[in-house]
Amino acid sequence: MKNTLIYNELLSAPNLITKIFQQKPVHKVERPNAILTMARGSSDHAANFFSFLVMKYLGIPATSLSPSTLTVYNSHFYRDWE
Repeated sequence: MKNTLIYNELLSAPNLITKIFQQKPVHKVERPNAILTMARGSSDHAANFFSFLVMKYLGIPATSLSPSTLTVYNSHFYRDWE
């Protein structure tokens, strides 16, 4: 199991995150009012866990939306940003 791609990616994550945080920011990002993710399957599970961490530690509302709402049912979300 130690030579699998996912295992190697898992081991590389701490160094990659450190490298990202050491980079100089390109532009200032304001604190968001909310965070929305959209994913399916195990990616949705990860997005849901991310939402939990964001709400717990940053106090920002976060949730994972259902992709099929847009792809299968051709719905449109109301939004007042852009």
